[in-house]
Amino acid sequence: MSASSRSRDRIDVHCHLIPDFYRRDLAAHGITEIGGVPVPLWSPDLAVNFMSRYGIQTQVVSVSEPGVTYTSPTAPACWL
Repeated sequence: MSASSRSRDRIDVHCHLIPDFYRRDLAAHGITEIGGVPVPLWSPDLAVNFMSRYGIQTQVVSVSEPGVTYTSPTAPACWL
């Protein structure tokens, strides 16, 4: 059965959100890899295309590693 013929009833419970501003800030702090892998590109279009390809209806997203723990303890993380 091809991905396009599957029903769209899947829920992806492990999905990471890496918007451009976050990716740029990671790079500004010298972080260009996550778990030894280059920080992947992410966009709403890429996410929707992935979901369509694999018959996913819903994604539960979280910010990718390292979260906001790479920032200085005195820097406000809320602007991220």
